[in-house]
Amino acid sequence: MNVVINNKDIKDSDVNTEVAINVSSHSLIRFVDLPSLDTVVYGREVEAKMLADFFLAQRKHCAIVAPSCFGKTFLLRKFLQNVNANDELFKASFDKIIYFNCRELTALSSVIDKFATCLGGKFDPENLFAHIQNERILCIFDNFESWLARDEINSFVHKIFNTRHQLRTIFVTREMPQDENFKAEELTVIGKKLFKGLDQAAALEFVRAEGTKAKLDQVAPDKLLRFFAEVSYLPQAIRSLIKFVEIKRIGFDEFVTNFKTGFAEFEQSKERFKDVNDEFRPTLYLLTLQIEAQGERSKDLLSVLAFFGNEVPELVVEKFKPQVSAIEKEVIYTLVDNWLVEELTVFRGKDFKFYSPHAMIRQVARASLPKFEEKHNNILESLAVELFAAAYGNHERKHNYEEAINLYHCVEKLYEHLVNIGGRHEVANDLAIAYQNKGVALDSLGKLAEAIEEYDKAIKIQAELMAGGRHELAND
Repeated sequence: MNVVINNKDIKDSDVNTEVAINVSSHSLIRFVDLPSLDTVVYGREVEAKMLADFFLAQRKHCAIVAPSCFGKTFLLRKFLQNVNANDELFKASFDKIIYFNCRELTALSSVIDKFATCLGGKFDPENLFAHIQNERILCIFDNFESWLARDEINSFVHKIFNTRHQLRTIFVTREMPQDENFKAEELTVIGKKLFKGLDQAAALEFVRAEGTKAKLDQVAPDKLLRFFAEVSYLPQAIRSLIKFVEIKRIGFDEFVTNFKTGFAEFEQSKERFKDVNDEFRPTLYLLTLQIEAQGERSKDLLSVLAFFGNEVPELVVEKFKPQVSAIEKEVIYTLVDNWLVEELTVFRGKDFKFYSPHAMIRQVARASLPKFEEKHNNILESLAVELFAAAYGNHERKHNYEEAINLYHCVEKLYEHLVNIGGRHEVANDLAIAYQNKGVALDSLGKLAEAIEEYDKAIKIQAELMAGGRHELAND
């Protein structure tokens, strides 16, 4: 029997494709919008088995907690690969799996649409649980920290714990919510294993399989393990080593010598990432090298991604795709799995700070590129114009108000930065128009109070501009 998967993987395509995967003829588990199951995951067998055992014991809700870049999503892939290969074991717990990328789903309506896609039908959000109470679905909420400040969606999450149904859930997050209504069980043993990185055997397997172009498969294992012991066994660090050596076309011994010298200089620069935990500073420097090895256009893309943080429009990635080399594209798509900007997280009882590649790029670029701020702002202004046109098209022609609002939100962020930080006051009226148009879109959805807030911001800006001599705006 075949199961159809709506397969999304940013390394290949951002467009959903349907892939038939062979499963047991005795049962059917339907997968909806999963990350690619074709990605090879090195190690994580023990952690994946722990996660499987949780559900085989008929437990319901769990949370996997670890900082950015530590391989939480890769662990999910390993678990899902195991489910796909052994689906009959799990049929007593669930027969459908829905994957929610919380960074991409910014409205409750989008969450409801996922359920409708899975079950075939449209639901009133207020009656969702009445529709699904007898459905045996495993819901995976990846990047769940993106929802912590969204009250509407949090209300839905609270109902998961307080309503009768047969749902199972996995919450994958950088931090455990400090909310008494959040009743998922944190799998702390898994979190600690992720924190330590891969075991030695998995790390060596990773290098031998992925590092052939860089000739790292020819390096003696003891040399590699000594380097990992000094730097990190995190998958992101290992991948950064592979890609840097591949791009620079240097031998491993030369790389290690240069790394030690460069890291000593890096440590003397107290202002660069000074608040990152000491044990991860070598990994941080390795990621910095990987970024600095990129071509100029790739750095442009990474700096833009850093600006957007958790809310990168797909259109932004698409814009840059044709303009970077194949090897840089592979590196970028490795990095874009980690949208997160730098934020302080409480992890394992202490303050923890680890910069993702996108958060680092702006500091790296400022130090290494001439006239970075001017160039960066030019890129942002160009993007603002393009995203504005896309937002207007969704609004006026397609009447897709939700998407228009999301795009106008990005446009506002860009113009706010350009005006308030970049000093480009000539685009202030463009910011006012973005506020105004977003207000119209919100009004079209019946969200009058939010629309009025946007109108007020537009009026304030245009009043200030008219007071400064822009009298022609009186006719707008």
